[in-house]
Amino acid sequence: MKLDNKYFPIFMVVVAVLSAVAIVYSSFSYKTTQKERFQKAIVEHDSLMSKPRLVINTSDSIRFNQLTGKDFVVVFWATWSEKSDLMMQEIYTLQDQIDSLIVISALVLDAHETIDQNQLNDSFIHIDGASLYNELKVPGIPSYILFSKYGSFKYAHIGYQENAGYRVLKEKINE
Repeated sequence: MKLDNKYFPIFMVVVAVLSAVAIVYSSFSYKTTQKERFQKAIVEHDSLMSKPRLVINTSDSIRFNQLTGKDFVVVFWATWSEKSDLMMQEIYTLQDQIDSLIVISALVLDAHETIDQNQLNDSFIHIDGASLYNELKVPGIPSYILFSKYGSFKYAHIGYQENAGYRVLKEKINE
């Protein structure tokens, strides 16, 4: 079957529109799948709460199950990411207002030996988060996981959006 030349431009427009719709749908579907896989990994990770995590620039380690009694958030970030810096600033502002919030700064994709101490906030607990990042298949940085004061998973956020580290996190803590 041969397409008449006068219908070819219409045919190409239809193909282009259908392709664009398929790409947009696939992108949203993929993001949703990634977030669901991430949340499932958090819930199903057997040693998430009990495995020791190395505290940066010390010989100490911390286990998340030591933090029960207070809400805590694990923030995955990188020193070279501007969006990470913005998220960390929002979370710092929130922690300043909520004394009971513990922030675990899980540094990923950086060699923690070469980090400038000025990049590390004194009120956060800084851990080497690369292995945890990989174990949980975190879909991007910055991202965070909120745990309740009982140590149970409460909420996960992926990527940077303005006020996600302040307003959204504050709402989730208060739920």
